[in-house]
Amino acid sequence: MEDAGTTALLLADFIAWYGIGYSISLIFGIMFTGLAGMGIGGEHDIDHDIDHDIDHDIDHHIGHDISHEAEHNAHSGDGAGASPFNPIMAVLSLGGIGKYPLSIVMMIFLFLFFGAGIVSIFGMKSFGLNLTDCGWIAYAANFIATYFSTGLIAGLLHKYMPLHEKETTSKESLHGKIAKALYSFDSEKGMGFIHVYTDRNALIDARARNLEPDQPIRANQDVIIVAWDKENQWYEVAPISEEDQRQLEPRGQSR
Repeated sequence: MEDAGTTALLLADFIAWYGIGYSISLIFGIMFTGLAGMGIGGEHDIDHDIDHDIDHDIDHHIGHDISHEAEHNAHSGDGAGASPFNPIMAVLSLGGIGKYPLSIVMMIFLFLFFGAGIVSIFGMKSFGLNLTDCGWIAYAANFIATYFSTGLIAGLLHKYMPLHEKETTSKESLHGKIAKALYSFDSEKGMGFIHVYTDRNALIDARARNLEPDQPIRANQDVIIVAWDKENQWYEVAPISEEDQRQLEPRGQSR
């Protein structure tokens, strides 16, 4: 048993195995914050600069499969374009993945995990618990609590501080823009979701219908916006080939 009278947090507590994980969490949290503060992420965050890398795929592909599409279908009562339930994506969504840019979600998690570590070590020392015996339990409990807390905070940020442009862009102004499919469109109804950059380089997401059902749209495939269906509130899109995309991009229509 630890000395019940020694409750002060010491440097040794954060170097020992039961505290080193929290120290590493703090270091990585500071690194993420420093990168963002130096402007590496720019106006649209780190995820925006690597929007064709893994971070962007998780942030937009998984998140909208779980939250954006489900929210839309719940309001419309329409199952068109719905994708099968994926338990892995659902678990990631609980931790905030897909609700807000991945870099911000990671910063929230890392700093919360460090804070939870301080509280747990102080608590164990205050109650005279053996840190060696209880260290693993504290790690597990703090990870689970931090994971769900991060998801809650990310959800609140998504609701009250959305980063995506929504109603400020005219639907018709996006005609001719190249968008990207968030996932494979429904093969029967031809429905799915896309994301596209406006002229102000803001990212918006929208429901879309494939005008050429004989040419299935795959996940992350580029499509061209043909028209806005005001009645059904979705974009009419058509898949484009890689050759067509190379011809369009020099004219500045990819974003």
